[in-house]
Amino acid sequence: VQAGGYEEQLMRALLTRAPAIHRDLGIFGCDETAVFSLKKIKLGWHHKYGWIHTRHFQWAPVGVTEAGTAGNTVLFTHVWAAVRQQGHYLSHDWTIKSDPDCVMFPIRLRNKLRPLKGPLSWVANCNEFPGDPNYPTMYGALEAFSKGALTNFYNRMGECWALPWQPWGEDKFMSKCMQRLGMQQVND
Repeated sequence: VQAGGYEEQLMRALLTRAPAIHRDLGIFGCDETAVFSLKKIKLGWHHKYGWIHTRHFQWAPVGVTEAGTAGNTVLFTHVWAAVRQQGHYLSHDWTIKSDPDCVMFPIRLRNKLRPLKGPLSWVANCNEFPGDPNYPTMYGALEAFSKGALTNFYNRMGECWALPWQPWGEDKFMSKCMQRLGMQQVND
């Protein structure tokens, strides 16, 4: 979450609106939640988790990719390092990375992922150019990794730095990394 901008406002709105409709919204409807930011922010109260504070991760510069999008691979590997350090992913079959402005329905995602119990799976959720060798791939607004795939990524991430990752965004890096590590791609 970028502090002081619309992403922070969206997270606050999800927490504020939930009691009025008696339903958790967005990532706060997941079995467990963590919000990461470069700054420590108190976002609001959650009936199950108490006060929601962001968790810090290490900054990295963001460039521009070959496609003209954010060249944020290193920044997001720092987020993934913070997820690993926290260790909560080990208590769940799947870990979801969701952008703050991604419309996400945890119950639908849960139902979709439940039958995909593959130990080393990740979800390719974008097929914008069918037939292109780079598709299907993972679109970064919503990413899903099984516990085994994420653990394998953490243990073998060094192998992925051998890829030509510099002109890529984080989602392409993670897709190519999962493929390089031999993780099972589930197309959705």
